[in-house]
Amino acid sequence: MSRTILYYNIYLTRNGRKTNVPIHSLIDEIYLLDDSEKFWNQKKLSLLYLGHIDVEHPINSLNRSIAVAKYRESYKPYTGRIGTNIANPINDDVIEFTNCFFIGQSRQIAVEYNHIGSRPNEIADYLSSFLPKEPENYWDVVLEPIETNVGLTDIRGSNKIYSIEFSIDCSRELDNTFETESFFGSFIDKTRESHQAFGANVATIRFGNGRKRIDVIEAQQLVRLLTQLNIEDEIFASVKVEYDSPNTGRRERVDLKNQNILKSIIMEGDNATGYEYILDQMEVKYNTDNRPGSNSYLRFEEDLEHAQLPEIIPHTLSLATEAGA
Repeated sequence: MSRTILYYNIYLTRNGRKTNVPIHSLIDEIYLLDDSEKFWNQKKLSLLYLGHIDVEHPINSLNRSIAVAKYRESYKPYTGRIGTNIANPINDDVIEFTNCFFIGQSRQIAVEYNHIGSRPNEIADYLSSFLPKEPENYWDVVLEPIETNVGLTDIRGSNKIYSIEFSIDCSRELDNTFETESFFGSFIDKTRESHQAFGANVATIRFGNGRKRIDVIEAQQLVRLLTQLNIEDEIFASVKVEYDSPNTGRRERVDLKNQNILKSIIMEGDNATGYEYILDQMEVKYNTDNRPGSNSYLRFEEDLEHAQLPEIIPHTLSLATEAGA
């Protein structure tokens, strides 16, 4: 089964400004924690595997391969045997893995995209959860998408946007960070609730120029709306924009939900599922494809602040959680 790999630049930030702190230093500190201290109860995530570090080659020694486990909170599948009526419930916790390959020299992360594991921003949130969150010393982990020729950066330079269409996954809960008090956030929330009342799983919201075209869409207003949204939020099934591209000189229609992000396809026709094997294939693909996106970090390099990794904060696993595990 083929797997899609998405590419981002990744940074530790302090008080909203990107720093030169290497991501591998944070990963190494997290991995040294006890198992219970690695588990983030808020999203049910834990770093379960750190691959071999190539210490013999200075550049490769900055790379890290990790597998992050996401524990299912509700539905668990059954085990059985073909040809019988046996169906045994799974009593242990069920894990969905997301595999990540970090390239230290180019400040990149390659993330396996799948529908049942963690989204890229969730991986960043997990790493960030170990960092200080004080008012004057607020640390975070941010991802910067490495875009193809058409994408949000291209849209920012467009003078004409024909339409923008949001597909809302009504089965998803609104994230706590989603600003429902804003006009658009409230609109999304009410749309979701109304469609759920009718039993609909997907709702579509579209802004566009009508046939009369008395008023044409103000391009920059839509750009501001897009940049303020967390497009990777699971509430959005797709975010499609039709616009005149300054890069291609053509009318383009793109889905910003991962479609404009640089990606690779690995393991076509390969049904292996082991995370160690998948991580090896991610690294092989990156190198054989001539390190895609490896120069994209240069767009931020001059603005990085010098800093040292702060002392990380282990998580605590409550007794109630342990008893229910």
